[in-house]
Amino acid sequence: MRVWFGNGQRIDGRYLGVVGPTPRDPETYLIIDADPKPKLVAASQVKSLGVEVLGKGWLYGGLIGLVVDVTLVVIAVVSVNNMEWNLQSNGNHW
Repeated sequence: MRVWFGNGQRIDGRYLGVVGPTPRDPETYLIIDADPKPKLVAASQVKSLGVEVLGKGWLYGGLIGLVVDVTLVVIAVVSVNNMEWNLQSNGNHW
């Protein structure tokens, strides 16, 4: 994970979790496993986050999206083909 701050600095490390808020401190902190030790990063100071996607997760997600899209198109086409069209001039449209 890469965390950018408003002042241009950044921290690279592995996301470990979140702590806070507490009654004494309303701030929420991200726990980042950075070298040489984990760091607490105030959420209010974070400008943006970046997460590197490793492996083929993007490919699997794209394939699942493609299957869903094709299924919806097929259902729409079958539904339209199964409609009974009565286009007579007596005012009935279906």
